[in-house]
Amino acid sequence: MKLLYVMFLLSVSPTLLGQSLDEYVSEAMVSHPALRAARAAYESAVAQTRTKRAWLEPNMDFGVAPQPIQTRTGPQRAYISLNKPLKWPGLRQAEVAQSQWVAQMHYHKLSVVERQLRVDIKIAYYELFEVHAMAHIQVAHLALLGTYQKLLGRALANESTRLVDALHLRNQHKEAQIEHELIWQKKQNLVKNFNRLLDRPESDTVIVADTLALMKRDSLPKGVSFNHPSLRILEAAATSAHWADAAAAKQSYPGFEWGLQHSIMGQTNNQTPLANGQDAWLMRLRVKIPTAIRRYAAVRHSAQAEAQQWMAERKSLENQLLSQYEDARYQEKRAKEEMALHEYQINNLEQILRLLQASYRSDAQDIEGILRQTQQLLTHRRAWVASLVRGLKAQAKQEYIHPSN
Repeated sequence: MKLLYVMFLLSVSPTLLGQSLDEYVSEAMVSHPALRAARAAYESAVAQTRTKRAWLEPNMDFGVAPQPIQTRTGPQRAYISLNKPLKWPGLRQAEVAQSQWVAQMHYHKLSVVERQLRVDIKIAYYELFEVHAMAHIQVAHLALLGTYQKLLGRALANESTRLVDALHLRNQHKEAQIEHELIWQKKQNLVKNFNRLLDRPESDTVIVADTLALMKRDSLPKGVSFNHPSLRILEAAATSAHWADAAAAKQSYPGFEWGLQHSIMGQTNNQTPLANGQDAWLMRLRVKIPTAIRRYAAVRHSAQAEAQQWMAERKSLENQLLSQYEDARYQEKRAKEEMALHEYQINNLEQILRLLQASYRSDAQDIEGILRQTQQLLTHRRAWVASLVRGLKAQAKQEYIHPSN
């Protein structure tokens, strides 16, 4: 689509060099607070996974008898024991797998934050572009009204027009000035919001691109599912719940504790020299028998229900994303059609204005016709820019849901 008139209206000094939209996005991806928080949560979840991989720590006991315990081989004065807890086979693997899928959830949450931040920055930038374009269109309109005021002032001096026409044009020029001031105030507010979004000082300068255009995007093939990280979060949550169920099942089995005890013995006069006062070694196996079977059954039931919940929510979210994607596609298509319509009207109005200006005779009817066509041209130029921005926002939403390759 031809953008010659937009390029003319939005032209700026070539010495003003600013960041592009991609550069703004790249800047936010480095140190934005939301991303730092998501990365910290992911690193914490990964650290939790490492703790689950570790084996249970052994226990050491040491005891001294104030009054030695008399045994066949002599009095027992003290003992030292080393015990190693052991989980039921498969329990540790289930706990590690559950922790890994929780970390996977946080990884996909980080991807969601990145995507959301990208689309937020793009939409805020497009709103800035719209106000930027409207301001330049308004400046061009003010300059045109000023030219007509000068022409009408000469005609009024020659008494070839009416005073009421001059006053009417003066009111239009005043209204255009007030509207330009309101646009400028809106732009300043949007600049502050944009800098806050980038976590920058509000006073930083934001230079908007001269022109923007809609990108060509392919439609989503039928039968192709979304690969959105929000869906991956729910899938990881469901898988984590399955492993929680497996871990609860293993916890309902007995636990073991293997130990080795060394008893320090004293000498006695009632034994032979070979066995008298000899230290003793004892190997022990302790079995932990679970008695709260109903509690583990309740935990399993809760984990199974949670897994079903996450999968149902995933299906619901996928349907919502598909609806949002199709709506964004429709908004993009509608914006393109509106842009074509407004461009057609702009070309016709520009041609009509050229003809009216060529046949201008400094009378009231001529200036009234020119002003009317100029107002219509201004309306269509604004509508063209608004349609372009709606199309850009729709493409940003599509990129959030299903990025193009």
